Amino acid sequence: MLKYFQNGFAFFILIAGVFALLFIHSPLLNGFNGAFHIDSQVYLYSGLQLLNGKILYKEVFDHKGPIMHLIEMVGLLISPNKTTYGVWIVQYILLVGSFAPLFFYWTKKLSHFVALSSGLILISWIYRFMTIGDNIPELYSVAFVSLSIYFSFQILFEQNNIRRNAIYFGITSTMLIMIKLNFGIIVFPMLIWILIDSHKNKKHLSTILNFTIGSMIVLLPIIIYFYLNNALAYVFEAIWTFNFSYIKSNALTWWQSIHEVFFKQKNYFLWICLLIILLKLLFSIKNKTEGLVLFSTVCFSILILVAMPGRGNESRHYLISLAPIFAWMVVWLVQDVKPFFEYVLLISCLYFIKPMIIDSINQHNKFAPFDSCSDFILKHKKDQESLLVIGNHSSTYWQLQMNSPFRFFYTYPILQHCENKLTQSFVSAFQANRPTWLYIEKQYSHPSCILKLVDHYQLKFQNERCKVYYLQSH
Repeated sequence: MLKYFQNGFAFFILIAGVFALLFIHSPLLNGFNGAFHIDSQVYLYSGLQLLNGKILYKEVFDHKGPIMHLIEMVGLLISPNKTTYGVWIVQYILLVGSFAPLFFYWTKKLSHFVALSSGLILISWIYRFMTIGDNIPELYSVAFVSLSIYFSFQILFEQNNIRRNAIYFGITSTMLIMIKLNFGIIVFPMLIWILIDSHKNKKHLSTILNFTIGSMIVLLPIIIYFYLNNALAYVFEAIWTFNFSYIKSNALTWWQSIHEVFFKQKNYFLWICLLIILLKLLFSIKNKTEGLVLFSTVCFSILILVAMPGRGNESRHYLISLAPIFAWMVVWLVQDVKPFFEYVLLISCLYFIKPMIIDSINQHNKFAPFDSCSDFILKHKKDQESLLVIGNHSSTYWQLQMNSPFRFFYTYPILQHCENKLTQSFVSAFQANRPTWLYIEKQYSHPSCILKLVDHYQLKFQNERCKVYYLQSH
């Protein structure tokens, strides 16, 4: 028993248990009747469609990277019939498994208490910013950020098989970017540090080559798959052209978005961390480069992940991706300090994790509420009829066992003004293949060119939340 504590395995089991508490109220544990956030609904629907043979972007539209949808598809593939347990399992294994290398590295280099504290900070950070639930890109990104940090340590600090670890770093950082493009900013300072260090050792060309090999291991299969399915143009449209147009249409300025996320919400935890790291940078002699990389990573990430989208508090959950960075920051702060401070750190981390522990005990609404609009369609629909949700309530599709007749299956917030090329593409696809049923959510402001599409439909049912239309020719 003693050896399990000495090698840190027992402490890692504790971290794995706390991770489980983080997701104990996940709607993924309630199958397709779960109260999923609208983002999670999109990924579940697209995952189901991909399992049915549809081509991502070409036949099922979304603007996240292909790795996000691949993860979703694997989770649904291993799920028992009509459940989402497999997605929960994949999510849990990815997060716990990816943190394991860092945990045992810090256990070996520093102490069990520092490694345990880093794990608690990582989980606490996720909990504080997981405002829209789980099964989202930001949560999966944590796994690849953790692994990228570990491989960068092997290159920078251990000088351990640099060639192999540079390839691994290329793989994990590229997979991170293939979840969501702007996640690349999180690993960018690490990459610069690695290249500068390699240049000093006159190995920068070898490092660049091996990093490129790792990147191509991820990119080539993706490119070949979409090329063979004549879908490369759709890929470019979805994850490049659309995302840049989406940013341009932001509602808030960069400063307004930062103010709404960090000042209105009173994120003292973040400001305390940044203040401490600044003080250490000013007064400490050792490990300043490491501190500068951490500080620049946080600052650049705030600008790219929060300020640039211009969505204010709606983008608060984007900061989940920084959880491993703050775990690393905690480790950096207590390097070269007396053992007493390690105990103080652990006690502080236990305090920060307390709200999550209390919340895991409380009751949560895990099931989707009754929807009278969906219920009306269910009672009147016929076989082979199709459905389109004008809004973003994508769970309606699997609740009714219906599909969209074309690649678009939700409209908010991806369809903006009527002059937007994607909106025009949507209108053209709609007119070429009209869905039998329309489910229109009232809470969103839809472009006028989309609202005009109901001219060929008859209003059948409505309540304070939604409207149901039926195609007149039917």
